[in-house]
Amino acid sequence: VTAGGATVTAGGLTVTAGGLTVTTGGLTVTTGGASIAGATTIGAATTISAGGLSVTGGVTVVDVGATITAGGLTVTNGGASISDNTATNTLTVANTAGSSFTGTVLSMTAASGSTGYSFIDAKAGSTSVFTVADTGKTTIAAGGLLVSDGGATVTAGGLTVTAGGASIAGATTIGAATTISAGGLSVTGGITVVNGGLTVSLGDVAVSATTASSTSTNGTLNGSDRRLKTAIENIQSSQDIIERLRPVTFEWRRDEFRSRNFPNGVFPGFIADEVQEILPDLVHEDGDGWKSLNYVGLVPHLVRSVQEMQAQLAQMQLQIDALQAHSWVGHDVTFLLLHMGLTVEAADGAASIASYLDREWPLEALQGDEKDVQRRRDLLKEWFVRFHSRYEVMAQLSDRYGGEHWDVLRDELLPESKPSSGGKCPLGFGAKVVNNVVSRKSTDVDKLRTIMFQGRCYDVMDSRLFRPEGGQFAHFVGHNVTYALAVQSTRVEDLDVTPERAYTFEEQLMLEKYRSFFARELVVLEIEEHHKGNDSQNEVVNLHAVIEESDSMAQELSIQNLQKALANASVEQVDEVCIRTTMTPLHKAVEKHRLDLVTLLVHAGADFGARAALYDDETPLEMARRFQFDDIVAHLESVAVGSK
Repeated sequence: VTAGGATVTAGGLTVTAGGLTVTTGGLTVTTGGASIAGATTIGAATTISAGGLSVTGGVTVVDVGATITAGGLTVTNGGASISDNTATNTLTVANTAGSSFTGTVLSMTAASGSTGYSFIDAKAGSTSVFTVADTGKTTIAAGGLLVSDGGATVTAGGLTVTAGGASIAGATTIGAATTISAGGLSVTGGITVVNGGLTVSLGDVAVSATTASSTSTNGTLNGSDRRLKTAIENIQSSQDIIERLRPVTFEWRRDEFRSRNFPNGVFPGFIADEVQEILPDLVHEDGDGWKSLNYVGLVPHLVRSVQEMQAQLAQMQLQIDALQAHSWVGHDVTFLLLHMGLTVEAADGAASIASYLDREWPLEALQGDEKDVQRRRDLLKEWFVRFHSRYEVMAQLSDRYGGEHWDVLRDELLPESKPSSGGKCPLGFGAKVVNNVVSRKSTDVDKLRTIMFQGRCYDVMDSRLFRPEGGQFAHFVGHNVTYALAVQSTRVEDLDVTPERAYTFEEQLMLEKYRSFFARELVVLEIEEHHKGNDSQNEVVNLHAVIEESDSMAQELSIQNLQKALANASVEQVDEVCIRTTMTPLHKAVEKHRLDLVTLLVHAGADFGARAALYDDETPLEMARRFQFDDIVAHLESVAVGSK
């Protein structure tokens, strides 16, 4: 048919051999479609305008591919399989509509009610790489997940990493709870908790690298190796810094800042804004203006402040030791001692200390705040114990120091004392016991009722304590009672005992109480002829008395008196320890700051290595150093070098 075409109105057209070739105009089937039972090759464009194309044996596109311009492609059964070993893109689904497109480029729908299938199952060979299950669960079996732009947002369910951990190289913001059940979290760029704090609900946080700080099961550790630091300098002073800091207690504003998960309760601490004005390096301010405080940075300043206070206390003690043996003698020091125990300014120097001597302590000052009253009471008790163990007491507390608290204290330390007005020194610093001394011949002494106590002979004839009928100490008459009273014994076996050891502090205090009592109640007998008793303590007391009396006589006369006493004393007696003070005569000469007497005693063989128990076992040389008596120190050091 060369022109005009051909129309077959019934029965169709059957070509049994040779095929059918349409050279121009194409082939148009207007109704009924076309049924092709065998292989069909279409060399040019073919348009099927109605009814579609039904291919029973499949369609093979040999070249240039297949383009569907409208209506799309629907595969109703059997699925679609696309395979090729040369094409760059095996299957491409693209939208060419531009910005006006609002539909879906690729849509996959499964019949409702179906379960257990996969939307996507991507494999490399036989190995599964990527699957999307019917539940939406997505599994990346190999290669991991790379999000190059826009980040990843998990809106619900959180992020769970079950193995292998998570490696985050750049900045990461986690807005909700994140649970890492195994493998841990590895962050190479550090972690900044901007808001809400960090909560570890189970276990500990450990940082194993060499960093500025780390936390382990034993607490927080801070890098402190010298090799990590430079520009190391001493902190010169921190007392002013510590005084300016304001420690507070506070509660967190939990209702206003719920996201920060503040704990409930009252906490001690500081206000970062206030600390910033004093130690700005310890306060950090984040991008939102919130301030945090490095509490660990306060520790060096606290340590330095304590060191400064220790040095000041040591200096105060040196000043007290240096001044108490000289400028205080003959004065009422009660006000001074109580004031120095409560304030530091009183120890600034000799001038300020002198201004507190002989001042009354008003009665109203002993009342008021209970803590202050107790503190003053404790201070006075402390000084009582010190002085009564080393010095004799001239008078007890005067009326101006009366009151219930002081009466209780006086009864504790001085059971037999009574308040008396006009006493010069209530604490008795540097004063001697005022004894009633009566001279008696040795022949008369044998007829009296007497006792020996600390090397002195006391007449007990008129004392109710020593009466033959009912006297508590009646059996003490005629004996040396020093040891028995020191150990609080009434046994006959403890009379006339000379101990081979030094008396303890408590025993010294007890002897001091009895000495004070005997000074008021008994008469001391001064024997005109040499007493034949075997108590060598008489010579010791006399030797100490010579040195004690040197303050009241001219220097030449005091030297002569000591020379005379040393001429009649043995070497053992020169070093005899006074039971009351535990000092040797050489200690006493050092305490008086008498280099001339020290020289005489050393020349007589005095032991400059002897120790005084009640003076912290000081040697005469150590005592001279404490008092800063440079002339005596130089002399004793030269003697020590010569003896070696």
